This record gives sequence, C-alpha cells and structure tokens, in this order.
Amino acid sequence: MTDHSKKEENGHSERKQTPESFIDRESCHRDLIDYMHNGYAYCKVIYEEGHPVDFIHIEVNASYETLTGLTQVTGRRATEVFPGIEKSHPEFIERQAGVAESGITDRFELYMETLALWLDISVYSPEKGYFVSIIDNITERKEAEATILRNEVRFRKLFESHSAIKLLLDPVTGTIIDANFAAAEFYGWSIEELRRMRIQEINPSSDQEVITNPEGISTSKQNLLLCQHLKADGSLCDVEVFSNKVEIEGKELLYAIIHDITERKQAEKALLQSETRFRKLFQGHSAIMIVIDPVTGRIVDANQAAADFYGWTIKQLRRMCIQEINTLPSEVVKEEMENSVTSKKNYFLFRHLRADGSFRDVEVFSNKVEIAGSILLYSIIHDVTERMRYEFLITFRLRTLQMAETSSVEVLLQMTLDEAERMTQSSIGFVFFVSKDQMSLSLRACSTNSFQNMSLADGMGGQYPLEKAGVWADALRERRSVIHNDYSALKHLKGMPKGHHEVTRELVVPVIRDDRVVAIMGIGNKPGDYDENDVNWLNILANQTWDIIAKKIAEEEREKMLYQLRHSQKMEMVGQLAAGIAHEINNPLNFITINFANIKEITSDLQSILKEYQNLTSKLENGTFSDRDLQQLRQKEVELALDTLVNDIPEILHESQRGFERITTIINGMRNLSHRYAADKKILFDINKGVIDTLTITSHEHSVCADITTEFGELPLVECNPEEIKQVLLNLILNAVHAIKSQQRNAKGTIALHTWFDSNNVYCSITDNGPGIPEAIRNDIFNPFFTTRSSEKCTGLGLSIAYDIIVTKHKGTISVTFPDGATVFTISLPRQIP
Repeated sequence: MTDHSKKEENGHSERKQTPESFIDRESCHRDLIDYMHNGYAYCKVIYEEGHPVDFIHIEVNASYETLTGLTQVTGRRATEVFPGIEKSHPEFIERQAGVAESGITDRFELYMETLALWLDISVYSPEKGYFVSIIDNITERKEAEATILRNEVRFRKLFESHSAIKLLLDPVTGTIIDANFAAAEFYGWSIEELRRMRIQEINPSSDQEVITNPEGISTSKQNLLLCQHLKADGSLCDVEVFSNKVEIEGKELLYAIIHDITERKQAEKALLQSETRFRKLFQGHSAIMIVIDPVTGRIVDANQAAADFYGWTIKQLRRMCIQEINTLPSEVVKEEMENSVTSKKNYFLFRHLRADGSFRDVEVFSNKVEIAGSILLYSIIHDVTERMRYEFLITFRLRTLQMAETSSVEVLLQMTLDEAERMTQSSIGFVFFVSKDQMSLSLRACSTNSFQNMSLADGMGGQYPLEKAGVWADALRERRSVIHNDYSALKHLKGMPKGHHEVTRELVVPVIRDDRVVAIMGIGNKPGDYDENDVNWLNILANQTWDIIAKKIAEEEREKMLYQLRHSQKMEMVGQLAAGIAHEINNPLNFITINFANIKEITSDLQSILKEYQNLTSKLENGTFSDRDLQQLRQKEVELALDTLVNDIPEILHESQRGFERITTIINGMRNLSHRYAADKKILFDINKGVIDTLTITSHEHSVCADITTEFGELPLVECNPEEIKQVLLNLILNAVHAIKSQQRNAKGTIALHTWFDSNNVYCSITDNGPGIPEAIRNDIFNPFFTTRSSEKCTGLGLSIAYDIIVTKHKGTISVTFPDGATVFTISLPRQIP
C-alpha cells in the first residue's frame, strides 16, 4: 500500500467510517491503482527559491509504464524521465505543480514528442506539494478528431467544443452551479436544465456529509469517488468523479471532473466472473499452453493440447519443471524466464523433449500474468519442427553447393550424415555407393560419430557383394526405404564386424537415378522408433545431396578426361615436332663432329711438328745441329701451314661451343615444355619466357616457312600453370605455321608475337598472314573435335583444349580477330586469379 493510501486509511479511521465504507474505499483504491487501464502517477513537487521547478515520481502503476513505454520511473525527476520537457512543454510541470499548490483539480491534453503520444492528463492534489496524475492515451482519438477536421467540416464545431465532463457544485445544497457541453451531451439534459438540478438528482446515493461539508473534502482527501450517475434516459452508468474545493467570487464550490467508467467496470466484472470460462478455454484450446513459475521453473498448469504434444498427462506435467523439457542448460532457461518476466524478451525458439524421447523445435510466446497474487509465465507453444527443417534444408543446400567447389565427396557426404543424425537424434550414419550391375556396394562415407566410435571407418572403400551384405542392404534389394525398429529380432542378421557398436534400430533409404540404385544412405540408433516422417526427411536430404555430389563426381571425371586429352594433345604436338627437333639437334651436332675431325687432324699435325722441335732441341744440346736441320724444320712448318693451323683452333672451338649451346637450348626448351605440374597447381610465371621456350622448340617448323618477329613487354609475373600455358602457346604457334605452310607460297610468311599488360590482365597475341579462317566456321573453332585439317594430321582438340585451359581453368579469355586479312589469336590471363 502506498504512503498516501495509508494516509487515506488513517483519515478514514479518524472519521470513524463504517467497516463497509472502509472496505468500499479500500477496494476502490486497489481497483484504481492495480487494475485501472489509465496511467497513474503519484508525485512530489520540487521547489527552488519557493518556485516549483520539477517533480519526483513517488509511485506509478504498471499501466503508466505500459502506456508511456517508460521503465524505472519511480524516484526519478520529470526532467530526467522526459529530457528537455521544461523547455518544450513548460506547462507539463507548471500545471501539475499548480494543482499541488492550489489543490484545484486540473485536466489538460498534451502531445509528447518524445513518446509520440497524445495524453489526456487529469490532476488532483491529495495534499499540498503533492499531486496525482491520471493519464490516458488519447492518440487514436486525437488522430480521429484530426481526420474528422480534415474530412468532415460538420464535425469541426463538435470537436472544438469537446472537453471532459465538468460540473461546478454548491457543496452545501448540492445545486449544480454550472456544466459544460460535454456534461450536457453525456447526461442528456441541456446545460440550462442541468443548472436547475441538484447533484442528488443525478447521484441519489451521494454522501450528504461530503456535499454539505466543504471542509470535509479538504481534510478527508477523498477527491476521488466511484459511484453511479443517472442519465436523462433513466439509465445508470458507472463514473469516476475527481472533485476539489475551489473558491469562485468568494464562495467555496466543488469543481468536479467526471469520467465514464461503465465499460471498464463491466470489463472488471466480466474479468472476475470469467475464471471458469478462462479455465474451459485454456483446457479446451487446440494451441499448446502451459503456465510456469518463473522462480522455480515448475509447470503450474498445462492444457490437453500440451499433454497430447509432449506425451505426458496433465498431472505428470504439473509435477515436472520446464528444465526437464527444454534442452538448454538450466541456467540459460532460468535467464530466459527472467527476460520474459521483465518483458525484455517474449519470443523464443527452443528444442523440447517429449515423453517418447524425440525432440521437437518449438516457437514459444511467453508473457507474465498475475494469478492469485503470484507472477507466473503464460506460454503458448507452436511446433515449428517442419518449418525449421525446410529452412535448414535450404540453408544446407546452399552451404553444400558452396563447399562442393573445394571439398571432397567424402567430406560432403560426412557433413550430410552428421546433419541427418542431428535431425533424427540418431548416432550412426553411413553411405554406400552401388555398382552399375547392382551386385556390390562400397562404403564411401560414415558420420563423424560413426568414424570416431565405431568400426565403420575400417571398411571405408571396401567392396561388399550384395549376397553377403547384411540387413542394411535391404534398401537395395527391395529398392525402397527400409525401417528396422526391432533390429535384434530380425531373422536374416549376419552379425556385426568386430568392435562395431550394438545397433538397436536403423533406417536406410535408396537413391535411385534412371531406374538404378546409385547409393544407399542409412542412420541408426534413434532413441525412439523411426517413422515415415524420418523417412521423408532422410530421403530429401539424401537426394538433395546426391544431386550435388553426382555433379561434382561428373566434374571430377571431366577434369580427368580433359587432363588426359591435354596430355594426349601435347604428346601429339611433341610427336609432330620430334623430327624437326631431331634435325635441329643434328645440325649443330654434325657441325661439332666435323670440327672435332678437324681438331683431330690439327692435333696430328701439331704432334708431328712438335716432334721435329724436340729433335732439333736434342741436336742443339749435343752439338750436332746444322743449318740443314733448320731448313728442314722451316720446310715442315710451310708444309703444315703452321700459322693458319694455330689461328684456326680458337675459331673451331668457338663454333663448337655455339653448337653445344644450341643443343642445350633445344633440350632445355623440351624439358621446360614437358615439365609436369599438378593439374591444380599454379605458380608465378613469366609469359615472355614461355613464348621464348616455345619458339625454341618450334624453330625447325617455322624457320622454313615464316619469319618470326617478337615484341615483348616488361610483364609482371602471372599466377598460372606454366605447363598448360606453354601448351596453349605451342598449339597457337603451330597452327600459325601450318596455316602458312598450307598456302605452299614461294616467299616466307610472317608470324608476330606481342606481349603487354594493363591493370587487370597480361596479354599475348599471335598474328600470322596465312589464309585466315572462313567466316562460316569462325563460330565453331573452339568447339571440341572441330578442325580445318585432315583427321590424319589432327585430333581437332587443340583450340577447344586451349579454350578450356585459358577460360575455364585460368578465368582468362581467348579470342580471334582478322584485321587486314591477318589472323590474330589473343589470350589474356588475370594478374590475380579470382
């Protein structure tokens, strides 16, 4: 009970009210504070230097906080609760403080920008310096009135004259001194008729003592009266009367503001009488409903729909706590209940356990409710398992598609099995691929749990003949989904591998494509029985995943085939170059051979002249040397052309060195071309070097028919597979050579290679002045097996493979143009692979 309520209670005692009167007044106060839909605020005015400047909220009711959207108002100043109110609406403080000062009840309407609400504020003062505000949200009314003003001129006058019902009374006689238009409209008498009446004619049960004792109004603080008023049509309505003493022209009068609370009183009466009806509605409603004690988590009550959903009787549920149903940790559940009590959160997504051991995803709407003086949580529960699963399937498919680019088939299958276990509360998961002849299976993947806790992983990749497979292969034999809920009772069991955990129940579904079972997916050891719902979800999951995996398997097979084709084509080109490369190596080798023969002859001559020098030296030493010996030596030098012989040796060695370097260059070019890189390996590579290596090993091909010109830009390194890029360059250069050769022209053609780059790409173009490509077939040149050459000379895969390497694998471009009769193939590679 509030302080001012206690004062009211004391005031009643001093006035020696009857027990019935005391109970009625106390009941009225409780109804007003606890159940009224209007906002209620009891406040104390704050003075500075004798002037009211602010007020403090001493007490507010729940409707006040609900209406304004404010919380924790008690104990705070108005200027704290409504920042800037003293400037934007000074009358908000002044008028309410004025009531506290004068004791004169006031009522005014105010639009609060911070709340975006129109408020009807009725103020009275229980004692000097304090006031009580009764606040009503009239936003809808104001908006309706505004609409009426805009659209209906005939209502403008009514709106302008609209106000609260007000009466001015003589407290001694009860005579109605004055009434406003709203009062006349409400009661049904004209203003003139009301001025000739007494309040006893409207309220026959009015307290005569209060009417005739204006001092009693001031001392008893009974400013609020709840009573019934008679209207001109003879009907009675419940009203709420706020009255205060006011002095007008030296005479004390009663100033009363009347609110029609008939509907509210009827609602309160209906609420009090509706307990049985609510119970019937609660018990018979098809929605799942439970009432929970937020302090202990105990289920206070549950309806039949809840019992049907959870599988426990209502009596059993009443003996349980919500923590036994909610799968979240107890401390989290308690925290969420506290959030619901404080209205911080009223909507939740949980997973709930049922009596059969199954779990369901639920959507919970929870609000606090007061029953028998206790704050409880009233929760309405919707089963959203199916919706959540469909949402999961969409999300899972997108995630699988994203992972398919970088993850293996086994990883994708394991992820699918893990999710299948989670959806069905299983603990075993496996996938077998089925051979084309439908006679054997191979274990391709198992769930993470099965891999860690069972022996399934030991058989990964192993083949299982169908006739020797266990009951898990019944889905293949029968070509339909199979449920074994009593696994141990099956008659055709073949036993478990050593170390395999016990299986209590299992579900296996086949994946069928083109009337052939391509795989079977199974789960096992659900706490409860598998049903058709589990079959449906596992089928969806298995088929959805298979479509993605089958595409990935096909792409992997295509990659393998393309790799083999690329290698085959490269070997074909190497075969075409073999004779030319052998000739290229043979030329410098023959030259070196001749030079070595020359060196051999020179060496022999040098050895003979050296022997003569040795003989001459010996004669000089023993004194037998003669002029004839010297003449013979000179004759020998002339015969051998010794000066020429000595001069030829450096040149022969130099030319031989050039031959060795040429052979080394050709061999290195071949080695670079044939260097093997992993199909998915990309390294930083200089495209100019690739062009030079390729020209080296094709020199014999183009030297006889075309002049080569190069224009190399200073290129940045590009991330690529060098083996594949050089294969493309080799193909394009040989195509240019063959195109020129096909013309059988007398003069040589030209082949020009140009490299450059911009901010995004590195470019290389190969231009030839051969016969070009007929316009009719230009759109087909990158198609597989298309060629303009005879099948004996070409497979027709060159340009299609080049396209696949550049566009598909390296995210670049390849194009062909025909400026001024020339043919220009241009490739581009991104400087950074996307």
